Amino acid sequence: MKLLAAVTSIALVLGACASTVPVETQIAERAALIETTACGDTSSTDGSAVIVDRDLVLASAHVVIGATDVYVDKDGDRQAARIVAIDRRSDLALLEVDRALDADPLELATVAAESEVLIGNTAADRVRPVVVTRRAEIRIEEVRSTVRSARHGFEIDERVELGESGSGVYNADGQLVGVIFGRSTLNADRSFAVNHEEVQIILDAERSTFQCNPESHIVEAVG
Repeated sequence: MKLLAAVTSIALVLGACASTVPVETQIAERAALIETTACGDTSSTDGSAVIVDRDLVLASAHVVIGATDVYVDKDGDRQAARIVAIDRRSDLALLEVDRALDADPLELATVAAESEVLIGNTAADRVRPVVVTRRAEIRIEEVRSTVRSARHGFEIDERVELGESGSGVYNADGQLVGVIFGRSTLNADRSFAVNHEEVQIILDAERSTFQCNPESHIVEAVG
């Protein structure tokens, strides 16, 4: 499988107070771009991200793990971000920003096989429908490691492109059901996402301070 470089239960009030904004617009408003500068001899990378709250952004770990600096760009408004949690097993990272983003807290949800879902990101600059072909326990190397472990997720019926790692996958109610991390090496028309359970783990993780180690070329927790 090729990796792509380009909370706390958070609640969204639905029902009587539900937003009248179309769900596609809600999804597009949560999409942001991640840009990095290189740590040591690594390359700078770009990716997509999900705004989960006014000061929190969810990204793919493989996009930011080799970074000296990380930036979140929302509609041309670019600001520095800090990595506060990273999970190599699930390939997820949580970023914090100082300048509040225009977003309400996001709700997570499960998804069933054969469901139609929506991908929202900045790389493709659109919200598009795909189908969950199957739920899966995906065995793959952890980020920047030879250790193999399992990620709980699902397969979709589309090949995602470079820069789409970190894209949010949503149901028809605008709830986040997963995050794209890579495409299949066995089927050119399939890609993979981690599911909402893996997202919940990174959102609940203990917050730390991370810093580039130029000798290992990756970020490491320093406090």
